[in-house]
Amino acid sequence: MIPAMDFLSCYAIAVNEVNASGGRIVTSPTNGAAGIIPAVLKYIIEFVSDDPDKAIETFLLTAAAVGMLFKRGSTISAAEGGCQAEVGAVKAVTAAQLAMASDNVYSVTLDEAIEAMRLTAVDMSVKYKETSLSVSTPSG
Repeated sequence: MIPAMDFLSCYAIAVNEVNASGGRIVTSPTNGAAGIIPAVLKYIIEFVSDDPDKAIETFLLTAAAVGMLFKRGSTISAAEGGCQAEVGAVKAVTAAQLAMASDNVYSVTLDEAIEAMRLTAVDMSVKYKETSLSVSTPSG
């Protein structure tokens, strides 16, 4: 029997194969992380949710909201933030599982994580970024 996390990896690889063959994929937050949204959504439908229709709606709305918060407060571009701005599908789920399993001895808020990412991007050497663009201070 194949563990659920192995299926998650297979889903992400499948998305990237579709991309490589010229097929249509979701490129969110960036093309470098294109497997995340569809792979994690498929994982949730197959292994987590009892109500796939509701899970799809909730997942996509949540992903959009979190992505918007990162875009506004930091970056979702590897050109600006280096590879910290892109994550793997398995890393995203593993991080969520670890956070939910903790006893909350210490926690980091989403705002703190976004700010740390912004500051890291600002301080990061351009050799770790796709281009030499700089990250600006978030507006508003």
